[in-house]
Amino acid sequence: MTMTDHDHLARELFVRSTLLGLGGEAAARLAAALIPLPARAGDVLFEPGQRPERLFMVIEGELALELPGAEPWIFGPRSIVGIIDVMVDRPHVRRCVVRSDARLLVARANVWLDLIEDDGVLTRGAVKSTARSLHELWLELAAKLPEPLLAYVNLPPAPLPLYEKILILRDATLLRNAGMQGTASLALVAEELRVESGQVLFEQGGEKDTLYVVGAGTVELVHEARGVVSSYGPGSLLGGAAALAGELGAYSAHAIEPSTLLRIRDEDFFDQAEEHPDLGRAALSYLMLEREPLLLVRPPLR
Repeated sequence: MTMTDHDHLARELFVRSTLLGLGGEAAARLAAALIPLPARAGDVLFEPGQRPERLFMVIEGELALELPGAEPWIFGPRSIVGIIDVMVDRPHVRRCVVRSDARLLVARANVWLDLIEDDGVLTRGAVKSTARSLHELWLELAAKLPEPLLAYVNLPPAPLPLYEKILILRDATLLRNAGMQGTASLALVAEELRVESGQVLFEQGGEKDTLYVVGAGTVELVHEARGVVSSYGPGSLLGGAAALAGELGAYSAHAIEPSTLLRIRDEDFFDQAEEHPDLGRAALSYLMLEREPLLLVRPPLR
């Protein structure tokens, strides 16, 4: 069936409203890959253990992700369902059931992944949009999350040789699904920072478009306006989703103990991601995994 100009425009507007920050040719390209699917209440879209082959954007109606013994996750309009399993590249964990008659837009998983690999603008928009929504949810729920377990790592010798930078980035949660070439490319543009116990890394308003990966030590991040204090140890992306959303300016940061960090400019990260698409995919996978603990604390109910 040929898609009319009206249909394409409607899908593109829906994509823009669902993935805020995604626009232009990237939104148009994603819209062109979507297929409409009417679904009836009771339809099962996927089962646990199945390989993720599609992701579903909800225009109208509700979908539920069900797991025996757990509260269902219910998704309404402007939700994307199945994307966590697609991005993490794992079998579906929950059963997806249509709760009420729904209108959906469907993208095949391989088409979505190809778009991410081929289109750096789309990837950047998807990362930024996902990170912004995840950061806001994290601010609301941070007090209900368990304290992170912080590993101890000896401070490496200064200055860091290139191979040490590569090892730090290889072990970072942000890059756990990235390839070695992409990781090495980031190591070349990463700046080494050393901070002593109690030393301020940056004040509120002092940072925005920068990523910090903790290689050793512990750094505390404070969002004074929301009263949120969080600690980040070796392997952490300082600020998590806030960093990828460009929201570190709302925080101040100081070292709890002598610490080593790698600083990467936001532009450098996405420039390298255009050359090495696995970096953008790794960032989206990281955000998906960061979202799961929040869904367990507050299941989506729309």
